[in-house]
Amino acid sequence: MIDRYHYQDSPCELCVRLAEEKELLQQQLDLAVEVIAQQIEMLEDMRTEAEASNMRHLDDFGFRN
Repeated sequence: MIDRYHYQDSPCELCVRLAEEKELLQQQLDLAVEVIAQQIEMLEDMRTEAEASNMRHLDDFGFRN
């Protein structure tokens, strides 16, 4: 549908703005995915540490042999 608003060799202003907006949104999405991946890794590390701490406490109180 956008094709009817511009010639093949000369994109209309709307198409240029849409392409720029798409690129910006893709960059923001990529950054958000990277941040979420880092947060997941951090939470997994925290869980591992908590599990190890719990096992040490069980050992300290003699509940694990």
